[in-house]
Amino acid sequence: AHTALTPALLEATEAREANELVHRLYTADWPRSRVAMLAQVVDQIAESGDPVAIDLMNSAAQNLALLAAAVRRQLFREGEPSRLAWIGGVFGSSVLLSRFRMLIDLEGSVTAGPPEHAPAVGALLLAWRAAGLSLKPEGTGH
Repeated sequence: AHTALTPALLEATEAREANELVHRLYTADWPRSRVAMLAQVVDQIAESGDPVAIDLMNSAAQNLALLAAAVRRQLFREGEPSRLAWIGGVFGSSVLLSRFRMLIDLEGSVTAGPPEHAPAVGALLLAWRAAGLSLKPEGTGH
């Protein structure tokens, strides 16, 4: 299938052809964090309507939704209400986020949204709860 991804990824990686691009991604010059930035290129192409890029973003959304469901099954009973928060740069993609939300919404007992707190706040809240401490609402003066 014809896709705008090939020239865009070649340009982003400064590779001359696809084979060179693939081999560059397995070197120390392209750590995981740098490769992850290529998701923005794929997202831009998907936003322009490229079907191959859209399929890649939808596939990523499906994999993330499956991972979230697997974690949820480890933490909650079937049908138990839970809240899922997405986090990470990949969720900046409207194509991916739209598909992810649609897949998560299929599970009626799950609500999903962006994080309510920074990761450190969430970890502190979990630690307090694990220690049996109750949290007082803000503004009570106690």
